[in-house]
Amino acid sequence: MSDFAGGDKTGNQIHGFGSSAQAPDSSAANGITVDARIVAVQPSIYLFQEPYYLSEVEYERIAAGQPLAVSIFVNILLTAVGSTLTVAGQAVSRLVTGQATSLDLPSIYTALLTGLLAAVAWFGARKLPGNYNRTMKAIKNHFKSNPVRRTGGVQ
Repeated sequence: MSDFAGGDKTGNQIHGFGSSAQAPDSSAANGITVDARIVAVQPSIYLFQEPYYLSEVEYERIAAGQPLAVSIFVNILLTAVGSTLTVAGQAVSRLVTGQATSLDLPSIYTALLTGLLAAVAWFGARKLPGNYNRTMKAIKNHFKSNPVRRTGGVQ
């Protein structure tokens, strides 16, 4: 016999292609059949997911960071916090020194207006779709529509 056909120490048969021995089942006729006890290899489980092909333009958008509107919002917000702290500091100093607590109306209006402007800038930064937001949304949608899949092993 030119092809491999034989047994092992336990008497289990191992069949090769073209063997004259009878195959124990129909799958052995299509290839080599080996008893699992002989091989003693645990099955592996593989995870795979369609990759996102990041273009150079998309990389540049991500590397540039948040849009300019977010930076403007943060600057206006910090200005509002600073003017509010100024008004609060004036009120505390007048209370500590025992002076009348009449506050400077232009300072109060400045604090309120910058706070309102910061709120408008925040909504603008959240709602205006810039290149960064569009790119991040496209990446998020890709991974949402292409979840990780499991294959191999016992499922």
